[in-house]
Amino acid sequence: MKIETMCAECRDYKSRAVAEVTNDESLKFICPRGHTFHAVLRTPLYVPIFENALRAYDDEEYYECYLSAVTSLEKFRNTAIKAYFWSTNNHKPMDKIIDKSHAIKYSERSIASFATISLLLFGESAIPMLNKMYDSTEKRNRVIHGTLIPTKGLCEEVIKNVYQVVKFFQISWIDEDGYCPISNYQDAIATYNYKAIISSKRGNEHPVLMAKLYSLSAMQVVRKEHELNTEFNRSFKLIMELHHTYFM
Repeated sequence: MKIETMCAECRDYKSRAVAEVTNDESLKFICPRGHTFHAVLRTPLYVPIFENALRAYDDEEYYECYLSAVTSLEKFRNTAIKAYFWSTNNHKPMDKIIDKSHAIKYSERSIASFATISLLLFGESAIPMLNKMYDSTEKRNRVIHGTLIPTKGLCEEVIKNVYQVVKFFQISWIDEDGYCPISNYQDAIATYNYKAIISSKRGNEHPVLMAKLYSLSAMQVVRKEHELNTEFNRSFKLIMELHHTYFM
């Protein structure tokens, strides 16, 4: 799938640079004027990947839908692990160290890492969401090996599971200012990356590259319990209505 943002060289929101989503946080963007640059967006990659699952569902591409949804979940899990270490290490990035660890590179192992962190932060309240995560991953393995065929109903189930899991942790894990550390972490690495690629002739102006907002975008939480109840109980129908109303 592809994602677009403002060109770092044109500095014009009308000039949209496009990149293919890969396993790397830093994506290679190319704009219509020929400019090429690598950038980390403020929007974590699990967000547009989830939106791709919703698009595939609308197009009745159920295999693509299911794999995109569980890939989004895996990306979220890995981003959350990195955000945890960043937030507990005086906001010093540990991405290069973590990326060398096999504990985060493989689904089953990253589930264990994420589960440990979740239980430390949220206790028993995290267990239902962790079970949803494991169930979706187990079915993903069966889909890949051809023993389970994605259906419309199965895709609806995984979309709802992914939405609820991500929103539960986004909303439960907020700081005193009402922001999820995942958002703060993503902002930090995106800002650092942008300062590294921007030309010195631009002076001290360092705007952060932004993608559009999506249905999984982390937002400020003002009333935690109210927001959690609202988001946790979202049905599949509401998720798709949100997608169609704001993001199509």
